[in-house]
Amino acid sequence: MEEEAAVNEKPKAWTKGDSSKIFKMNRVVSNDVRLNFTKIDSEVVEIPSHGVSREWDFTLIGYFTGRFPGLKAVHDLCKTWGFKYSLKSHDSGWLIFKLGSEKEMGDVLSGGSYSKWGRTLMLKKMPLGFRFDNFEISMIPVWIKLKFPPLCCWNNDALSLIC
Repeated sequence: MEEEAAVNEKPKAWTKGDSSKIFKMNRVVSNDVRLNFTKIDSEVVEIPSHGVSREWDFTLIGYFTGRFPGLKAVHDLCKTWGFKYSLKSHDSGWLIFKLGSEKEMGDVLSGGSYSKWGRTLMLKKMPLGFRFDNFEISMIPVWIKLKFPPLCCWNNDALSLIC
């Protein structure tokens, strides 16, 4: 009976101030990155080691083959890792996974291939100077299962020909 009442209920009218609430936190100054002025005396700028952020040390980047399965599916997949993580997505389709330690990162990478709904998640350690474009993907791992190949085919040359 309550469901019927909810279905038959008229939608709430949109009031003038409602649209501004969508972007309320968009321009909060405390969310911005603060830059400091630095006087530069030459054309070459050297960044001292204390100026380099360690924030990205335990970070993996990933990309799904095919269509993106959605953030809920990605979170469900990440929960199987058993580690606390944070996830950010980039407009280019790359996913950024921040983990807590080098060991956790190694465990995730060696944990096998990950897929959701037939779409494989390709993962790797985030390299320094990584560019978020699709040109980074040059090879896709393919897993095949050979059932009972003859013993004469158990070598690199024969397997390369078969695959």
